[in-house]
Amino acid sequence: MQRIEEGVNRDITVLNSILLMLKRVRENGSGGNGDDKVRQVKTVLAGTLKEQKVLIFTSYHDTAAYLHQQLLDDTTWQEQAGKPVLGLISGNTKPEERRKLIERFAPIANRPPEIPVINSGNQMGQKSRFSSALMFSLKDRTCKTQAS
Repeated sequence: MQRIEEGVNRDITVLNSILLMLKRVRENGSGGNGDDKVRQVKTVLAGTLKEQKVLIFTSYHDTAAYLHQQLLDDTTWQEQAGKPVLGLISGNTKPEERRKLIERFAPIANRPPEIPVINSGNQMGQKSRFSSALMFSLKDRTCKTQAS
């Protein structure tokens, strides 16, 4: 029984050291400041794209949600970037909320003059397909933050 206990204690020690390493990686990333890709996105958004409208496409909802949350949680970055308004659109976003976010992202383009007559073929009514998109409206500060 003592051998088993010693083996379990060694395993616990090894697992604790692995856990500590994982915590350090999460806190510091490979560059000493978190996720390198997120850091690069933040640098560009607070730099050359500051106060510009930006639409970031990702292949996966989880990636968009992760990036969205990283930007929301970083108050220092938000100050550097000019307190941007962030929005998130994914397959989980309800159609009405999606429409509102898109209109607010590009209000002029999405509010064209009224067209009194429309002639259409089979294309009307077909659904459009979008990747998950993380929307930033850095000039239009009226867009609400939405998470899916």
